Amino acid sequence: MLTVSVEQALDSGWLVVAEHARIDPTVRVVGRPGHPVLVGERCLVRSGCVLYWDVVLEQSVSLGHGVVLRDSTLIGAGSSVGTGVCVEGDARIGPNCLVETGTVLTRGIAMGTGVFVGVMVCTTNDREILYRRLGDKSNLKAPVIHDRVRIGSHAVLLPGVVVEADAFVAAGALVTRDVPRGKLVMGMPAAIVGDAP
Repeated sequence: MLTVSVEQALDSGWLVVAEHARIDPTVRVVGRPGHPVLVGERCLVRSGCVLYWDVVLEQSVSLGHGVVLRDSTLIGAGSSVGTGVCVEGDARIGPNCLVETGTVLTRGIAMGTGVFVGVMVCTTNDREILYRRLGDKSNLKAPVIHDRVRIGSHAVLLPGVVVEADAFVAAGALVTRDVPRGKLVMGMPAAIVGDAP
């Protein structure tokens, strides 16, 4: 793996950019031969972003300043990712999503269509906190967020939770268990308080 400039990435084939896409020259690409970053038509990648191998930006994706997209991340068409967001890899963000500033999306996360994620939301995937310890990585299980979910600022989603379609997670909630379709949860730990507005 090498970290290279946009120009070097284009020359080496580590970056493929479609027509009418704009990439700031300060963007860096972490490349692996045979695993290019693909940037779709009409995408905007702002200054300070870091894109790892096998990242795919579908058409009309917008990345704020300083976004980090680790390996094998797909950002769906029309989605917008705010300044300073970190997506840890092996991630699928559906079309027409909005992920706000400072959010951390853990490795393996899956998000449906039209999801809103507020400022500084944190998702987690490690049930046993095995960081840098010998052990089985099968304990890693990221949250799954279905279509049209809204997640308020500073919410935390613990490993493996499923947030069903049209649910609403209130700001500051600590989500420790699954959220049913169309329900509003809030609190620490989050509890159902009614239907989503």
